[in-house]
Amino acid sequence: LEAAMRDAGSSAVESDVASAYAALTDEETGSADRMRKRRDLEQAGIDVDAVLDDFVTHQAVHTYLTSYREAELPDRSEGRVDRKLETLERLQGRTAAVTESTVESLVEAGELTDHDYELLIDVRAICPDCGSDYAVSDLLRSGGCDCGEP
Repeated sequence: LEAAMRDAGSSAVESDVASAYAALTDEETGSADRMRKRRDLEQAGIDVDAVLDDFVTHQAVHTYLTSYREAELPDRSEGRVDRKLETLERLQGRTAAVTESTVESLVEAGELTDHDYELLIDVRAICPDCGSDYAVSDLLRSGGCDCGEP
């Protein structure tokens, strides 16, 4: 669709392409809106039927790759801890940024005394069996508490 729009001299920015695709394929798009978009594309010189014939579904691609090319999805369990750690670290960084911004805005508004606050964002886990205290990142990297309790 993008190539056809570009070849016809139409705007092929991502939002226009996505909007046109949705209007042509989304089941929730009303028939009047679908026909209007179809007419607009045809007036721009785009063979809408040919473009629609070129569309393939995600399922069709998946079936082709797995059945005919013997492709497999990567093992998602590999690196799961690293991915989860990365997510937590990003969230912790975002929490720190929002907290700093909140403190600064309250100081500027006079609703918080003006001191050079040092903010600590520390997510910890405590083992309920032995009471050991871990930084969550250390707990995840080590595979859990080593107290021997299940």
